[in-house]
Amino acid sequence: LAAHWSGIWVTDGLLQDTLTKRETDKASAVSKLLENLLLSETRQVQVAARLTANRNRLGKNIDRQKDGSMAIIREAIDQSLADSQVTFFEVTDHEETLLYRAPAAKDLATPVQNWGVFEALAGASLLTTSIESGLLTLRATEPIYAHEKIVGTLSAGVSITNERLSEISQSLASGTLLLSGSGTLLAASSGADVNIDRQALADAFAQKIPVFR
Repeated sequence: LAAHWSGIWVTDGLLQDTLTKRETDKASAVSKLLENLLLSETRQVQVAARLTANRNRLGKNIDRQKDGSMAIIREAIDQSLADSQVTFFEVTDHEETLLYRAPAAKDLATPVQNWGVFEALAGASLLTTSIESGLLTLRATEPIYAHEKIVGTLSAGVSITNERLSEISQSLASGTLLLSGSGTLLAASSGADVNIDRQALADAFAQKIPVFR
């Protein structure tokens, strides 16, 4: 009888180990796929920023700032926003002053996040990730040139909302959550379980492993 129960315990233990390994393997696969999908979003925002910043009329009109220049700048940015899948564009002049943002910020009291503007004015292309208005935001910033001199910067950004994460997660066959390092929920795909295992989360950040529920 003792051998019988011992056998059941061993079998049950092996089954649990097998299930745990399968869950871990699935978590790793989902995590890698999500990473690749977010990388695709990053490339998209970089391309949008680069193409828009290189529009000839944009740099010329930022540089000269004559009557009608702002209308041309707004038209160029609005057209780029309509043609791309980015969340927003921001244009600054060479003094880091915001000239135009599309779409306009809902909260006018919220300061513009000039991530990368200083570096772009020095000629660098910069990609940053930050939490803006509670959302994970991928932001690409490029210098704007006119007559071979830098006259301003253009930033393109993608904010990962619940809807955007749901679109990204469609091919994962799994609910997906985006969490900050402190465990704050940034976005959840449709149908995802938002009950977070805090200990598992702490272990994941400590050991750099994916969390799967």
